Amino acid sequence: MNESFFVVTSHGWSASHWLAISLDTHPEITCAHSALNIHSRGGDSSEGFLKQNVDKHGNAVRGRENLSIDTALDQVKSYTSDPKKHIFGNVHTYRIRDLPELKRKFPVPRKHVLMNLIRHPVSLVNSGFGQLRDFLEWDVYTLMDVVGAMSRQIDFASQLSKKYGLDLCEPNVLAFMGACYHQSFLARDHEIAPDAPTIIMERMTTDREYFSSVISYLSDGHVKCENDYLDEIFNIPQLNRHAKSKKMTPSEQYESWEPWQREAFKFSFEGFKLDKYYARYGYDFSFID
Repeated sequence: MNESFFVVTSHGWSASHWLAISLDTHPEITCAHSALNIHSRGGDSSEGFLKQNVDKHGNAVRGRENLSIDTALDQVKSYTSDPKKHIFGNVHTYRIRDLPELKRKFPVPRKHVLMNLIRHPVSLVNSGFGQLRDFLEWDVYTLMDVVGAMSRQIDFASQLSKKYGLDLCEPNVLAFMGACYHQSFLARDHEIAPDAPTIIMERMTTDREYFSSVISYLSDGHVKCENDYLDEIFNIPQLNRHAKSKKMTPSEQYESWEPWQREAFKFSFEGFKLDKYYARYGYDFSFID
């Protein structure tokens, strides 16, 4: 069987782990996940694992541009000895914004299929808020991340603090402001590769036909999705503790936020012009007033 390779870039907070496991579940595909490029099933992305490997994970997140695509894909190949597995790739090991530096350092990677995974910014920020809030309790790299984000929007944050009586050092405030600022990275990704083939998370997790079309694309047309496989995939539960709250539509989520949170989200959303990049995917932003 001919080998083929894929890379799914993603900012994260977009069901990337679910997608990686879904891909790896296929009898012909081996898939890794996260900056650590861990085998999505054989590895461990749990909070307990990350606590034990906080420095390793923190350095991997900041060192993505030093991990060549060829090296990463060779690692994925090493995760299986099953002769039926002939398609290898990873999800969220890279972000779109990592690619220019990777191309400069490693100019001719092997042939691979590239797609970018996205999610509605409201849902993404809410998921990121949950993860950052949890990680602030023990992860110094997350602390540096959110403090850095706060420093880049300190004038607005100070105004928000005075208006709503917020303590800017309170973990919930730090985490939410940090998650909102991450919209700048989404904008950066779209500036770098505005026409990158895109996976829409909401469709990927609900639409079997769309899911099948993405798998066919990633596998360079070599893989078909049988009904038994699709049945198994669409019964995989949510995987992240911070994502296990009640499911809401983006508009419901936005309305559930406190007024200061809506204002913080809107400040970043409009400031980084996310509507310009995301409206093309059919996302509704009419409720952001």
